Amino acid sequence: MTDIVSEEESDTRLSLIDRLELVDQIGTYHIKGYSTTEIASLMDMQRTEIREYVTEFKLILNRQAESDPYFLERVQLNTI
Repeated sequence: MTDIVSEEESDTRLSLIDRLELVDQIGTYHIKGYSTTEIASLMDMQRTEIREYVTEFKLILNRQAESDPYFLERVQLNTI
């Protein structure tokens, strides 16, 4: 019984990691200027899903900016 629970927990962690990777990949496309329709076509997903991932990506960036006052400064230096 314990083995089954630990396997289920590891599956959940993998899906979370996969989801975070998708958020990052879709967010990167969004920052590069791809439209929602273009990203949906590239990723073979629905536009509504893409919008949700972009929203999550923006939330992650906002949290990073709020928790680290030098975050935006480092981003600015990397883009120059």
